[in-house]
Amino acid sequence: MEALFPGLDAAPNTHPLLVHFPIVLSLIALLMWAVGAVRRRDDLFQIGTWLLALSVGAAAATLVSGYLAADGLGHDAPGHERVHEHRDMMLVASSLLALVLGAAWSLRRRASQWLRWTLVAGLLAANVAVAVGADRGALLVYGYRVGTRATPPSSGEGPGHGHHHGGEDGGDHAVPRSGSDDDEHSHHEHSL
Repeated sequence: MEALFPGLDAAPNTHPLLVHFPIVLSLIALLMWAVGAVRRRDDLFQIGTWLLALSVGAAAATLVSGYLAADGLGHDAPGHERVHEHRDMMLVASSLLALVLGAAWSLRRRASQWLRWTLVAGLLAANVAVAVGADRGALLVYGYRVGTRATPPSSGEGPGHGHHHGGEDGGDHAVPRSGSDDDEHSHHEHSL
């Protein structure tokens, strides 16, 4: 498994594998609903509703995996207070997605054009909440390195080992050369 999916093998939990599904599905549902409302196409609105249902299901799985991931961090982990912000925002976003889905499902046979545009606005608001919550998750990963390795791989591990750019090897990134291989490697790392 490590040779085929090294990223999956290095993942500390399943949360990073699930987070993109509710985001993408809710955005595509919004697109289907908006186009369906503009063109007055019931079939696109129905497709969007099913996509939103999948998004809500994926959000539930993602919330569970997020709780399990946060539980594994401990309360003294760097950035832990930001975990609560991310969790709370994603609970709000997921609740909004579920509320909009419930409204759409109950109105699916008799929704007027005005009601459909109201649902589109509700789903847009839910997607904004999803984006804010996802931003807080990105802050955890990129700002606090939560869920990543605490230190970068040593020079003998990871991607790019033994791979050079620029200079004499014909790559398109110029790398200053000082003569020693160690200096070249350190310049290479800083140029990325």
